[in-house]
Amino acid sequence: MDENETHKDKLELWLSESPTLHRIAMQSPAIEGWFLQHCDKPSRPSTSQAALDQLIAQWPEYVKGKEIPKWLIQNTDIAKKRETDYLRGRVSNEPFPAPGSSQMPDLIDYLDELSSKRNSS
Repeated sequence: MDENETHKDKLELWLSESPTLHRIAMQSPAIEGWFLQHCDKPSRPSTSQAALDQLIAQWPEYVKGKEIPKWLIQNTDIAKKRETDYLRGRVSNEPFPAPGSSQMPDLIDYLDELSSKRNSS
């Protein structure tokens, strides 16, 4: 069952209140699904537990809340490219991202833009 449907009207209202601002709504089984895109063997699990299991198989020391290691930060551009490539051609007519995807590339671009503006002030 799609549990997003119950929030669709509220999300559309939220998006319409300030259409010029970047709004990020992430649809992913878990943050671990995003972390998997940073690994040597990325995958797209459909549940939070599968994402966690697959991440631990590649990063045995992982636990939620653990400090993000340097290698993961260094692989963010790779993960972003993987997600962008995956999103190519996957369009959603809903306010939510296409199934199995996230808006992390948009969030990263937005944060980079904010950082650039902040550093130029």
